[in-house]
Amino acid sequence: MQIHCPICSTSIDVSEDHAGHKGRCVNCSTKFIIPNDPEGNIEILERGETIQTQSESDSSAGPMEEGDGGSRAPALNVPALNVPALNVPAARSYTAVRPQVHKKSGAPMGFVFIVALVLAVGVGVYFYLSDKKITIADANSNGETVEKKAVKAPIKAPNKKSKISEEVNAPEVSESTVPFKVPISEDEVFEFTDEARDRSLEFLASNDQEKRESVYTAFRALGDNYKETYEGLLRIIRNKHLINLNDKSSAIKKSKVVPEDIKNAYQEWKDVTTTGLNSVMTKWRETEPEEYKAKYLEMDEIVKNAEELYSGMVKAMEVSQGSEDESFQELVDLISELDYEIAWSLGEDDFSASEMNDLLNEAKSLAGEKDIVDSLSGELGKMQSIYLSNIEIETHNAQLNWGTSAYKKLVQQINIRRVSLGLGALRLDQTLTVASEVHSGDMHFQNYYSHRSADGTTYLERAKSAGFNGKSTGECLFRSSADPDAAYKSWWYNDSQRSIMFSTSSNAVGVGNAQNHWTLNTGEISQ
Repeated sequence: MQIHCPICSTSIDVSEDHAGHKGRCVNCSTKFIIPNDPEGNIEILERGETIQTQSESDSSAGPMEEGDGGSRAPALNVPALNVPALNVPAARSYTAVRPQVHKKSGAPMGFVFIVALVLAVGVGVYFYLSDKKITIADANSNGETVEKKAVKAPIKAPNKKSKISEEVNAPEVSESTVPFKVPISEDEVFEFTDEARDRSLEFLASNDQEKRESVYTAFRALGDNYKETYEGLLRIIRNKHLINLNDKSSAIKKSKVVPEDIKNAYQEWKDVTTTGLNSVMTKWRETEPEEYKAKYLEMDEIVKNAEELYSGMVKAMEVSQGSEDESFQELVDLISELDYEIAWSLGEDDFSASEMNDLLNEAKSLAGEKDIVDSLSGELGKMQSIYLSNIEIETHNAQLNWGTSAYKKLVQQINIRRVSLGLGALRLDQTLTVASEVHSGDMHFQNYYSHRSADGTTYLERAKSAGFNGKSTGECLFRSSADPDAAYKSWWYNDSQRSIMFSTSSNAVGVGNAQNHWTLNTGEISQ
């Protein structure tokens, strides 16, 4: 859509994505909020100056004739926070101020004064040039006259530099305001030197927004040939900001350790997990055949409580990341600004700013740290070690490039309850997954349902044949639905298969699915 500058009425092309962001007219430098509707009112943030040009041959302002050239269409200077200004501000033309002389009617006395002044100057010049002696009456010479010779003052050479600066009225752009000089024409040879690189990094790291914007503008002027170079520079500064973000987070972590809170939260959770794990590992259909359904509901309630307490304990163990600190928000804004430029350099049309928590986690990952208290010992230290191990396994499972999202979802459901009950998370193992997939496929295509294969092999033999070097601890089977949630629910309310999923000795798992057939194998591998 097209809007018009509220001050100089210059036409500006914008997209709907710019609506609500800050903009700047580069013709008159007026800052304003871009409206949603081209016909809507434009909120002015900073009033600019209307640029006027004056012909050198005629001091009077007149209409521009055809062929004299028109005003240059301004570029849009978009988002101050997440979408930084991109275009070069138009150079302002300079209009010299001409002195005006007002003639006034003179009086005879004025004319006489001017004549006397001219004569006096003439006499002085005469004595100066002719080296004549001047007679001066001295009050201490008893009426005698003292003759003194006129002294010539040294003639100073004119200051050519100051003269030139007085003659040049148009202001020039200082080199301190641009990272490097951009070629004006396509025929001009340009080389991105080491000096240009260093200055670009210096400007990108600056807290001065105008300096950063000058780099954005310069690289847009260079075009596609320098996008890869530009992306590399942006990522260097982005990583510096992330490290700074992590340093601030670590400083807050060290100043806000509250061991008593952690201890209390841990003890409350520990009391519930003992009861919850006993309930999960009980075969209710055998021990309470008439009340097993009620026992399942009771078991669900205990495990749910354990999950909530575990979440509370983790929050107590973790520390504030400083989200309310203004300096944190400033760094987040700078990183988002760089992310927008990186998206442009990669040719991506869509851009969404990262959330503070995501950036903090990325910063900790870059620094190889975890945002958790470091001073725990005893049972708390052991629990902290298990927690960190579970986080590592969760990351491992999520980043695997083999297996399906359904496999990962199913294992995640099991692990959420395992860790809330104080057990270690299960790591997805490729060999156990191959064994599970082979058995699910065999059951589906040969239309049978059994832990023993059609050729008579057991799950222990299938796991070994697939290359699993650990100890197999159990196998769960399900058929009826391709939905992983249905498989998990079936195993959760099956006493034997639930005990396999929540075995204290298991730390590895494999999943296989073929249509409605599911196979899950657990195992124990050395750490």
